[in-house]
Amino acid sequence: MNEFHDSSTITRARVEEVDDSGEQQTLKISGFSGERFTGVIRYQAHGFSSHPPAGAVGHFLRIGESDKLMAIGFETDGRTRSLPSGTPALYNADGTVWKLLPNKADLDHGGKNHHARNVARYKIEADTWVHVAAPAVYLGKGPPWFPVMTSAGPSNHVFAGIDPAAPSAPSGSV
Repeated sequence: MNEFHDSSTITRARVEEVDDSGEQQTLKISGFSGERFTGVIRYQAHGFSSHPPAGAVGHFLRIGESDKLMAIGFETDGRTRSLPSGTPALYNADGTVWKLLPNKADLDHGGKNHHARNVARYKIEADTWVHVAAPAVYLGKGPPWFPVMTSAGPSNHVFAGIDPAAPSAPSGSV
């Protein structure tokens, strides 16, 4: 029977710097007292990319010799917690959190702006209603903006741009 000797160990570490310019993301990390490693490859799952800030804590795997390392994870204290079972969340170091909850997708920008860009068409399908909670809503490509007329008179909250003229009906599908 062959005996397998594994000289690999897992050690806790802290990120000092991240180099995300190459084909693979590499870290400069500090491990045990006085240990510092550079060029440590941080593996990430397909379809997800992140850049842990300095100070993020995680682990690295020592593969045989201590100069062969692989970074695993790395989180900050601001990690989203107490999610329902089976719920993923994307979050960043500035407080934006996108939770894919069982009954809804919840995007919290923490008071920052949201900008959807290079969208060919944007479609919202709702079974009952769409609620936009804002002091003002602007419709159309640009100014001049005019109050939308309602059965009670001009709106104080909804404005529409009338120049250039829009086509009479949307075409194509989303």
